Amino acid sequence: MKIKLIFGEPEKIRCDVIVYAITKEDFEKFKKGKKPIEQEVYKVAKSEHFRAKLYETYMLDPTTATAAKKVLLVGLEDEKKVDLEKLRRVFSVAVDFADKNDEESITIAIPDIDNIKDSDVIRCAVEGILLGNYKFSKYLSKDKQSKVKDATIVYKIGNNDVKQAFDESRIMCENVIFVRDFVNESANVLHPETFAD
Repeated sequence: MKIKLIFGEPEKIRCDVIVYAITKEDFEKFKKGKKPIEQEVYKVAKSEHFRAKLYETYMLDPTTATAAKKVLLVGLEDEKKVDLEKLRRVFSVAVDFADKNDEESITIAIPDIDNIKDSDVIRCAVEGILLGNYKFSKYLSKDKQSKVKDATIVYKIGNNDVKQAFDESRIMCENVIFVRDFVNESANVLHPETFAD
């Protein structure tokens, strides 16, 4: 899977699915929001179809509020209870949901979590997307391989710490995947002499 980091507004990115990780506190922020997507999310919260429970998913009806074809909301519960592992899992749930719905491109809008540094949120996003979506699919038919091919992480403003966290996490995850592929390869293909080479 290709993954990239972009600075700007997530609702302007063209993709199959845009993902918003939502805390219960976000509903109040969206109530006052001026962007069409914030108003759409607030309407859903008001209707009580989505309560932002941990890992709860809700697909918004197609909307003109974003350039994406679909909008996926994933619950993060209370902002004070959010930790790094919950963040990783939320991003993994989002990619898994997109994969099950045969989506090829996904955009992740990075949430603003007060008690977690932005660079750590970016690390969690990269790890959740890449490692959470890992499948050893070398010998699987095309229809069983992951459908999600492109992931874009969108952060509000350019920041060297965020860019560095993204690059470090991407490289680490790509290497973990490389090693996982080695471990999952059958012994008749990858034997001890091959490892030595």
